[in-house]
Amino acid sequence: MQKEILADMKNEFSKEPSYWDWLAKYEAAGRKNTQDERKEITPHQLSNAVQVYDEALKIIPSPTMFDLYIKFLMDIIGRNGHSQSSRLSDSSDNYIDPVTHVLMIFEKAQSMACISEDLACQHVSFLLQLGRLDDGRNLAEKFCNGELSEAVNLWVLRLSIEMKRIRTPSKADLSYLFDLLQNPLRKVSVLQAESLWLMGLKYFSNHKHYFDKLVDISLSSLIRDGGSDDGFSLSSAIINFVLQKNGIQSARDMYKRYVTN
Repeated sequence: MQKEILADMKNEFSKEPSYWDWLAKYEAAGRKNTQDERKEITPHQLSNAVQVYDEALKIIPSPTMFDLYIKFLMDIIGRNGHSQSSRLSDSSDNYIDPVTHVLMIFEKAQSMACISEDLACQHVSFLLQLGRLDDGRNLAEKFCNGELSEAVNLWVLRLSIEMKRIRTPSKADLSYLFDLLQNPLRKVSVLQAESLWLMGLKYFSNHKHYFDKLVDISLSSLIRDGGSDDGFSLSSAIINFVLQKNGIQSARDMYKRYVTN
């Protein structure tokens, strides 16, 4: 009876990522409807779950399916307290290293053109979590220079990596960071790039030369977007930074620049 029910479900829901996610977790729970999250998954159960996700990717390869697969593995890593070199093994020495497997699935998502902004950010963040800082930095650069060149959250992540890496920036460092920042700001709408704008304004608030350049970019960006920042007032944010830094008169002068723009 159970096999018949599972077969019917597969026939009806095989195009639904949520079905495969449920089935994999069902296998991971030892074919029980509920799973004790405090209990470690056995190697056999994990292997069965992985087989389900792998089959799902053959039928519906998509960012959503990859995301569900990776979230499942991340949960296993967190629950079992795995380090980079840990394994789930049994007496026959069959094993799956969840950390290595996660990295493999990230790579597979790229090779199958199923990488999304969220998956890319997860991949970079996971490398950083593993202490592979250079790998994470290089991957973020690769994504930002490639198909995800307008992915704001990825740019925020990349810039945060660079800003933390450069603790005491030289003139050359400031120029480098500003060039990175202005790349997406000149491409992406003001509304979409809100987090980037706020990050940049805060970082360069004490560097007048680059802050002034950001003001110039903001003026051209607002013109490009039809004069509207729709829900996020970039001009107000900049005026507020100027007010806090240089006082009321400078803020009034800045306000006039936007009014007459």
